[in-house]
Amino acid sequence: MWKVPKVKITKYTLENKLKVILHKRKHLTVHYRLLMPHGFRNETFPESVHLLEHMLFKPEHKVFPTFQRIGGEVNGYVSMDEFGIYWIVPTIFQKEAIDCIGKILLENFKSWTDDMLKREKAIIIRELEENFSDPTRYIDIFLRRKLFGEDTPGTHSPDTVEKAFRDVSLADVRSELENMSPNGSVLAAVGNVEMGKLEPLEIWRSALESKKSWKQLKTETDLGYHFEYRDLPINYLALGWISAPKGEYHSEILNLLSAILTAFPTSRLYRRLRVEEGLVYHVEAFNVAFIDTGFFAIATSTPPHHVNRAINIILEEIDDIITNGPTEEEVQDMKNMFFGALYSLTDSKSGLASVLAYDELFLNDALRLYKEIAKTVQNLKPEAVQSTARRYLRLDRCTICILGREYK
Repeated sequence: MWKVPKVKITKYTLENKLKVILHKRKHLTVHYRLLMPHGFRNETFPESVHLLEHMLFKPEHKVFPTFQRIGGEVNGYVSMDEFGIYWIVPTIFQKEAIDCIGKILLENFKSWTDDMLKREKAIIIRELEENFSDPTRYIDIFLRRKLFGEDTPGTHSPDTVEKAFRDVSLADVRSELENMSPNGSVLAAVGNVEMGKLEPLEIWRSALESKKSWKQLKTETDLGYHFEYRDLPINYLALGWISAPKGEYHSEILNLLSAILTAFPTSRLYRRLRVEEGLVYHVEAFNVAFIDTGFFAIATSTPPHHVNRAINIILEEIDDIITNGPTEEEVQDMKNMFFGALYSLTDSKSGLASVLAYDELFLNDALRLYKEIAKTVQNLKPEAVQSTARRYLRLDRCTICILGREYK
């Protein structure tokens, strides 16, 4: 039987209520990840949090040269639920890196200019135009809109965002920055970490007196088939279901279910769609969990005349799991994939810092993956997978999005 890796951490809470999770290792570099509960769902206007993420690293000459001089890297991202900043630096230059992060959070916004803001607005619109013109990216946007509503945060069209940006000023972005509070945020670090180097983050304060809360995400699911025409050589398909939120047992099972559907050449959908019938080149199943809901999706592409056949095969396999459940061998494959990924993640400084921060932020337990989820997977039975599929993957609760040319 697979063994659960042992991971030791030390927890601190700074005076400003920032939670700190440290996992010490004797490595030449340290990976830091700072997560804040302010994602797309908390936007005050379309792409407001995305715009803040771009502006936060301005002026560039006050951020990137510092990391270039010490051989490190720094970046940020926004998801539905969180805002993240991560940096990787040689152990001997931790102080210089954290001094720079402190200035990003506390000082650099005073040097923002209207020209910087104008440029970043244009860059975001270009980014969205690429997302909407690339069918491999747009099919995900298409599906999310049909599952959660046309105004779902993170799916706004370039035109919508361009109109929203017209009246946005530096004052608006600085106001958005005030939502970034140490209270409720988490910093995780993996490597030969020195606690004394965190002083610049201890003076971080926010106008918010209380812990930041998440806005509720609407679920306005439009079931059935949805077609959008584009003159493409192949059609892109995405089938989706509303699924379980973060922290629920069912969410973890749905994460694993993707393994027996598409992870290997012997997986059900890979075998039937590609190996046996040659309908597709690539097929992917995945589960995305948010704090209050989630979605399970299967995505692929195929010529227009194969669309119906591909969809029917996908639904047949989902129905078989609901009706008969997976085999013992398939459940063992799920376990093998989980523990293989867990071992790789534990060896990775960036992967471990990410999961420690993530689970502490959302579930108040940095080691939940090791203490609870791994042990649950060890004892997983086919009946549990079948029960989850019955609850969340009913065929009459499926939303199907098709992008491309007309099909019969």
